[in-house]
Amino acid sequence: MYKRQESKLAGERINKMEESDIDRIRTAYFLTLGRMPNSSEFELALKFVSENTSNKQNNIWGSLIHSIISSVQFRYLD
Repeated sequence: MYKRQESKLAGERINKMEESDIDRIRTAYFLTLGRMPNSSEFELALKFVSENTSNKQNNIWGSLIHSIISSVQFRYLD
């Protein structure tokens, strides 16, 4: 539950910080993993966001953050 709440807050922050979905995706990766997404990560995130445009009121950016921090890469940062 804590992770979901923090993801939602981070998603709201990213949504306010950036104006385009492209910049929001890059910011989401940079803030959570300390790096920009690689090409396949970026394409997958963009597809996820594009397919869920009606879900933006339900905090699609929080969902993206949640998926990033649930990744193995987040748990094993160098």
